[in-house]
Amino acid sequence: MSLVRAKDILADARKRGYGIPCLLAGDLSMMVGQIKAAEAVDAPLILAFNLQVTPTIPPQIGIVTAVKAAQWASAPVAVILDHGASLEQVMVAI
Repeated sequence: MSLVRAKDILADARKRGYGIPCLLAGDLSMMVGQIKAAEAVDAPLILAFNLQVTPTIPPQIGIVTAVKAAQWASAPVAVILDHGASLEQVMVAI
């Protein structure tokens, strides 16, 4: 299924009454492990990139890495910017 919109994942969860994990996309190893876990149980996942938690990873690298990882996933995976502190950060994430 790969990369999907968070809106779509959340709408289905709300409709069918289940929860979605929203996990920190802190580095590539974390993302790969989280996606493998979602794939193992065929469950959707939201990867959240947070600049305050990972200040040494530029969003131009971290968000793109999360999106690329999600595109290769067989489970539905969305990528979000978690707690953007400025309009500039949101624009970079988009």
